[in-house]
Amino acid sequence: MPETVADLVALFHAHGRGRLATLVKDRLRPVRMRAGLIEIGHASRLARDDIREIQRLLREWTGERWQVVISSDEEGAPSLREKEEAERRVWQERAMADPVVRALFAAFPQARLVSVRRRENSTSRQNGKDAQP
Repeated sequence: MPETVADLVALFHAHGRGRLATLVKDRLRPVRMRAGLIEIGHASRLARDDIREIQRLLREWTGERWQVVISSDEEGAPSLREKEEAERRVWQERAMADPVVRALFAAFPQARLVSVRRRENSTSRQNGKDAQP
């Protein structure tokens, strides 16, 4: 039974419904979720046909009746895609604030930051813990 938007995305992917998984990830702005009910913000950009298909497939896969309700007074939380993009911006800002990175960009003014990868440090790896941001 999906409990989060990430669970929904995974469920749609698991059933070969990549288009709907992408729509849910990119456009669904959750207000609240519980068994049988997904309330989405009015800022969600999901077509009525897609909402009906989501309801139908969830019922088919879970055996439970599902409602997807659009809130008239709440925008909803950011979509998963919006959250990922915000996190990516934070990591880029942290990287650009690093003195070594600033020095590299000063030496190579035409350079641009393409991506930021998190690196485990050896202490975290030895202790079996995740690296800290």
